[in-house]
Amino acid sequence: MSPSVRGSCRRFARFESGRALGSFGWRLGVVAFGIVHASGTRFHLDEDGLFGYGILVGLALGGGVRLGEDRRLRLPLLLGMNVLNPARYAVGKVASQCLVMMALVALAVLVSLVLRPVDPGLAAWHGLLFAGVAGLLAPAISLADALLDTRLPGLVALLGMMGGLVLLVGTGVDPASVTRALGLDAVPRAPTTLLPLFGRSVVGWASSFLVVLGAAWYGFPRPG
Repeated sequence: MSPSVRGSCRRFARFESGRALGSFGWRLGVVAFGIVHASGTRFHLDEDGLFGYGILVGLALGGGVRLGEDRRLRLPLLLGMNVLNPARYAVGKVASQCLVMMALVALAVLVSLVLRPVDPGLAAWHGLLFAGVAGLLAPAISLADALLDTRLPGLVALLGMMGGLVLLVGTGVDPASVTRALGLDAVPRAPTTLLPLFGRSVVGWASSFLVVLGAAWYGFPRPG
C-alpha cells in the first residue's frame, strides 16, 4: 500500500471515528452500559455486576458504521469523485468501527474499575473477552447497517443474533456446542483460553470489511 493510499485511509478513519464518537448510537451505547452495569453492581445482580450484559448492549448500540446515514448524505458519491475508492472507504469504515468499539471496551473497563476497585482482575478479563466479542458482532452490525435504514443497526443485529441462537437451541442444538463454536467457552482469568475467540474475531472483522466493501461498490460512482 503506497504512502498516499495509507494517508487517505488514515484520514478517512479519523474522520469516521469523529463522526462515530459524536453519534446518537455511541452516546446511547455508553449510557446504556453505564445504567446496566451500575444497576447490576448496586443491587448485586450477579458476580460481575451485569458487566457482560451492559457491554454487549453498549457495543451493539455504538458499533455501527453509518452506511444508512452515508446513503442519505450521498457521501460515497462525493468521496468517489474526490479522494476515495470503495476499498479505501471500506478500510476507513472498518478501522473506525474497530477503534470505536475498542474505545467503548476500554471505557467500560475503566468504569468497572471505579465501581469495583477491589477486583481489577475481573475487569481486565472482561475487557479482553469483549474485545474479542466485538469482532463477532461487527459483521452482523455492518450487514444490518447496509440493508436497513435505521439509526440503531447494532440493536437490530443483536436481536437477530439472539433470535438465531434461541432458534438453534430450540431445535435441539446443545447450547454448550454453540458457545464452543463461537469461542465463548473461555475460562475466566485464563487469557490463553481466549485464543479461539480472537481467531474468530479476526474472521469477523474481515467479514465486516467485505460487507462494507460490497455496500460501497454499489454506492460509489462507476468509472467512465
